[in-house]
Amino acid sequence: MVDELEGNTADVLNDLVMETKVWKLPLNDWIYPTKSGVRINKALVAEHISQDQNGNLIYMNQTFWSYAGGIWERIEDVQIKAQIRIFLSSKEEIKHLITSALIEDVYKQ
Repeated sequence: MVDELEGNTADVLNDLVMETKVWKLPLNDWIYPTKSGVRINKALVAEHISQDQNGNLIYMNQTFWSYAGGIWERIEDVQIKAQIRIFLSSKEEIKHLITSALIEDVYKQ
């Protein structure tokens, strides 16, 4: 078992975590294999898209807003859905899974 390895303690792991200066999510952590192919973690897709905006995209009062040039501008739903489609399309192995229903599911995350 992993916990039986020498030096593999919660304190050691905590020290490693605390020493990390910059956290970057794995680029493909939202795609995971299954027996029949691959699946998509929709919540992680939404998180990746949000992080790509560097905090300049928020959802408030059932509307997306983007901060640029010193002002917040309303972003139309279709623009967000286009960003989702572009993000998903960047991975060849899942292009066959992209549907309007998938995009809508990610959008609702």
